[in-house]
Amino acid sequence: MMLPWAVMLRAALSAGVTPDAFWRLSLREWRWLAGEGGEAMSRGRLAALMGAYPDGEVRAASSFDFAQDESRTF
Repeated sequence: MMLPWAVMLRAALSAGVTPDAFWRLSLREWRWLAGEGGEAMSRGRLAALMGAYPDGEVRAASSFDFAQDESRTF
């Protein structure tokens, strides 16, 4: 069975994938790009993942934070 490479490449190009990136795609990445991926994650599964891997405290950086941190280079 021959794969329709030309059709697949045109589909990837129309999605903004460059030719060199197309040839580096894994089968899993191609299936996702082509819409052949699995079902969307359920709300319950997302909640379980969020509980298992919390983002932690989020705070906005101020200009004071950058002024005090001399290890930063710009």
